[in-house]
Amino acid sequence: MIIFRKWLMITLFPLLVVGVGFANVTVSLSDVEVDGYTSDIVVPVTVTNPDDAVGGFQFDVVALPSLVELSGVTAVDDENFNADYTVFDDGSGRVVFYSNNSGSIAAGGDAIVLNLHFDGSEILSALLNLEMYDLAVSDADGGIITSTTGDGSIVIGDVVFLSAGTDTGDVSENVSIDIDLENSGLVGGLQFDIYDTPDFLDITSLTTTDRSAGFSVEYNDLDNGATRVIMYDPENGNIEAGDGAILTLGMTVHDDAYNSNVGINFDLVTITDDIGGTYWVGGTDSGTVVVSPGYIEEPHNLVAEDGMDEEVSLSWDPPIGPIFSYPASIVVLTDNWGYETTWQIVDDATGDVVESYMDAALDNNTEYSWDMELLFGSYTFTIYDSYGDGIYSPGGYAIYVDEEEMFSNLGTGWNGTEESVQFDVSAGRFSVTNTSFIENLPENKNISMTDFSQLNLTLGEPSFVASGSFTPMTPPTETQRNTRPVELDAYKIYRSYNSTTDFDEIGEVNGTTTSYLDDEVVNSTTYYYYVTAIYPDGSESGATNTVSATPVEWVELWMDNGSSLTGQMDTLDFYINNETQLGLFYFEIMDDPNVINSINVFPTDRTADWSVEISDQGNGTIAITGISLGTPLASGDGAVCRAILYPDADESMMVNLNYSNATSIQDVNYVNLNWTAENGFYDVGIETQYNMLMGGYGEDGGSFTTSYLFENTQPVYGIQLDIVANPPYLTGTNVTVGSAHDFSNWDISGTVIGNIYRVIMVNNSHNAPINPGISHIADITFEIPAGIPDASEVIIDVSDSEITDINDLPMHTESVPADVYIGLPPAAYTIQNVSGNLSPGGSGTFQVHLDNTETVGTLQFTIVDLPSSMMVTNVTPVGRFDDGIVDGSSEEMEDGTYYFLGYDFSSGIEAGSGPILEIEVEFDNNLTNSSIIMSMINFAAGDAGANPLTTVFHGFAQFTGYLALDGDVSLPGEFALHQNYPNPFNPSTVITYDLATDSNVRLDIFDIMGRNVKTLVNEKQIGGRHIVSWDANDQFGQAVSAGVYLTRLHTGNKVFTQKMILMK
Repeated sequence: MIIFRKWLMITLFPLLVVGVGFANVTVSLSDVEVDGYTSDIVVPVTVTNPDDAVGGFQFDVVALPSLVELSGVTAVDDENFNADYTVFDDGSGRVVFYSNNSGSIAAGGDAIVLNLHFDGSEILSALLNLEMYDLAVSDADGGIITSTTGDGSIVIGDVVFLSAGTDTGDVSENVSIDIDLENSGLVGGLQFDIYDTPDFLDITSLTTTDRSAGFSVEYNDLDNGATRVIMYDPENGNIEAGDGAILTLGMTVHDDAYNSNVGINFDLVTITDDIGGTYWVGGTDSGTVVVSPGYIEEPHNLVAEDGMDEEVSLSWDPPIGPIFSYPASIVVLTDNWGYETTWQIVDDATGDVVESYMDAALDNNTEYSWDMELLFGSYTFTIYDSYGDGIYSPGGYAIYVDEEEMFSNLGTGWNGTEESVQFDVSAGRFSVTNTSFIENLPENKNISMTDFSQLNLTLGEPSFVASGSFTPMTPPTETQRNTRPVELDAYKIYRSYNSTTDFDEIGEVNGTTTSYLDDEVVNSTTYYYYVTAIYPDGSESGATNTVSATPVEWVELWMDNGSSLTGQMDTLDFYINNETQLGLFYFEIMDDPNVINSINVFPTDRTADWSVEISDQGNGTIAITGISLGTPLASGDGAVCRAILYPDADESMMVNLNYSNATSIQDVNYVNLNWTAENGFYDVGIETQYNMLMGGYGEDGGSFTTSYLFENTQPVYGIQLDIVANPPYLTGTNVTVGSAHDFSNWDISGTVIGNIYRVIMVNNSHNAPINPGISHIADITFEIPAGIPDASEVIIDVSDSEITDINDLPMHTESVPADVYIGLPPAAYTIQNVSGNLSPGGSGTFQVHLDNTETVGTLQFTIVDLPSSMMVTNVTPVGRFDDGIVDGSSEEMEDGTYYFLGYDFSSGIEAGSGPILEIEVEFDNNLTNSSIIMSMINFAAGDAGANPLTTVFHGFAQFTGYLALDGDVSLPGEFALHQNYPNPFNPSTVITYDLATDSNVRLDIFDIMGRNVKTLVNEKQIGGRHIVSWDANDQFGQAVSAGVYLTRLHTGNKVFTQKMILMK
């Protein structure tokens, strides 16, 4: 290794410094052949360098397989060159060749410069490939020269080759191929395993040839499916050196072999010489059996989808792969009259004879056996005796299924004309019956068959012999049925107008597609189909089962999508696209979630002469029924009805509207038609109306009055509140309406129902709604029985409420409870003495009063204004708190509330009652509401030591008075007539319009013919927003019919019109 390292230093380092040359050098190994057991195998190394001198080179070399290793290297010109080597653990070696006098191999050379030595003293026979890699070549100056390698080989002793030939055959046919041996020395014996891929062949024979005359051949099947073959000469003869067939392999093609190239493969090959030494097998070439056309299986389970609209969908299963069957055997032992016996096996399902022996030529007293394969199913085996006396003992017959004896009378024989064994291989059951001639048989058994037939003997009825069971066949699993893929080029689809003849090819799909859509069909016509498979060699399989389908018209249904607030209505059109004239439709609509309700339904132009009805059903669906009153629904695709629906939901949601399976479409003869539907949805929005009860305190034996405040976004015509007290210490006694609205046309009542106080307020004439806003509706008085413990706290809340619009439909409502303190609390706030000009940009004042039974040192509360329309501009301590301090944290909050913190730790606020703060406010410049309600939240008080006291806020306060319409008030910017609400409507609707200035106003209702139905307004009105309701009555108080009406607003020189729909 010292020399090697030296060469690296003098060669590789200059290579890196000098750079890469551009000449080309090839260093190649030679192919050598040597006798077996050669101790020194010499492999020359040739250098071809046409353009540059070579100063040295290095390469790695390995023999594959690694049976030999380097044992030495020698330079041919050892006076001028040296060589060295090393062997690595993996059997490879590294060779270094270099000049010992700074010389080089002259350019233009092509000669052997080096010999490699290998030790083959233990190798009788081998074929080794020599691979050279990691070659590095330098020129005389140390520069790297681009180079290429050339591999070599070593043949040791005699190397043999084994190969198989080719043949072609079809299913169940016999084929044969030659096994060829190429050997340069004597061969005394062979052993090898042979197998076919795929497993389509069975070996039936192995015979020697002229080259292997005198050799014996033995073979047996292995568990892995291969066959082991052994060849030897009992007389110690040999196969001479040469090339040619030594065996002929006979095989039978399986009856389920598909069109394919079956490989005949070798494994574990051992070939010996004349004294038992083992030859190196240089290679084994597989043979091929071409199976053509092979087993051609048809597709299976063709299905046609019936009842589609102008199309038929077909689907099928591909060929399933191998045929699955079980072996069966029939054994017959004849008696002295063997020629009398015949038999057959019939498939009970088809009546076909699947196996038989009917030649009547069996030898006497001889045992015969027939093997067969039976598919799943039921069969009947019948054995016949032409004379009618069966088979005498010890003869008889036996049936075996999968090597299991099913039934046998061997040894006992049987008597009669025929005997039948009916058996089901799938169920594993059998029964035996016997039939004999009624008449006595002739005494002379040697009578000729001609004479025997002329006797005209009569067969009697079958008689039972025996029954029993055997192991049933197990159907193959899906995995087993697909153990071998079936490669197909295509499927062909055939169609006819009858089930047996005149099928025409209508289409073709590729071999991986198992479906087809026939869209060239006419509705109400029956079509018949079958499918075949096209195999890679072009062979076409048999047909699948024949199926039929009749396309029919599918009526298309769909609906509009809906959208409204809960409690409000929307109109949805329902559509039918039909070709056939219709006499009836029934839509059953499912809403999910179940919140949609129906009000009414109208026919359309398509159903003008129809009866159309709608109803909410007990199962939560909506039913719409349309029936022709004489005129059928003509072909078309428009709306057939218009339904008025409304949601009743507690939250915003998207409701799915679906046609249920109970939906029915019928033609003029009331025959049901197929239908398909596109579903819709209803977008439900929520506008919440709020009930608010105000808290406070009252003494036992006295009363307490809560103020009922109401915030609404839509005009309200009815209120029902169920108020409960918890604990039930309060009993409602009276309801007094507030002054914020005109309740002169409202019915007001309060009723005690158990622990509930029910308040009902209804505007039955629908002429004086509570318009949108926040307002004080009523004061509700409760009696406090004597004996209630002081300091008790009672929560009053609305347990149930119903707020209705102009059509008496409920709106979504939530309630805010209140706390009531029984007795005199240590501290109680109220807001009093409210005054000011409630106008945009105006100002006002109010006082905060404190009723306290103990000295108060700290005050804390938040004032809420509803709606948020004012700002606190100044706070002044007054009365008992005139020496108090307003903390710097007191301020207007971002949410529009006002937070207050104050204290007086010097003297405190002595027990008593009266004002403690005067608060100045300024109203928003965009003020539009007619009142501002004030309340407190987060209120608290502390004693002189800042210890918390029980504190309440009692009642509420408000800036009241409808806005004076003067120059300082914001009026609508323009005249406008708004869409009525609700629309469609029944029985009433609200009409809203804006007046930019004081104007003469005329508001009329016209029908679609332009006739004046009613004048709602005809007077001069002040500027602002006005609301009028119409109860669908005319000038004479008579109810008008359903339909489309026009609202016309005439003010000054402006006219506005809106369309509205009245339902009935």
